[in-house]
Amino acid sequence: MQGERKTFHAILLVLLIVANITLYGLFLHHLSLYSDTKTNITTAGGSHSDENNHTLSVYASRQGSKYYYMWCNSSIKESNKIIFNSNAAAERAGYTRSKNC
Repeated sequence: MQGERKTFHAILLVLLIVANITLYGLFLHHLSLYSDTKTNITTAGGSHSDENNHTLSVYASRQGSKYYYMWCNSSIKESNKIIFNSNAAAERAGYTRSKNC
C-alpha cells in the first residue's frame, strides 16, 4: 500500500511539472505574438520602462475610451488597435484603464 501511494505521488508530481512547463511555454508564445504584431500597429506616446528595462506597452481601440495591458484579451480588431508605450501616454491621449484588465 505504501509503495502504491509513493508511486501515485511521484506520477502526480511529474504530471504537475509537465503541465507547468507546458503552460509557461504557452505564456511565452502568447507574449511573442504581441511583439510580432506590434510593428503592424500605429504607435503613440512616450516611453516607460520597468526595473528590468522592459517597455510597458498598452493598447486601445481608435473608437473606444479604454486602454488594456498587452496580456489582456479584448475583442478589438487589429486594424483598430493603437499601441501606447505606457499607460501614462494612453491617459494623456484621453483613454482610461479598463476595469476588466
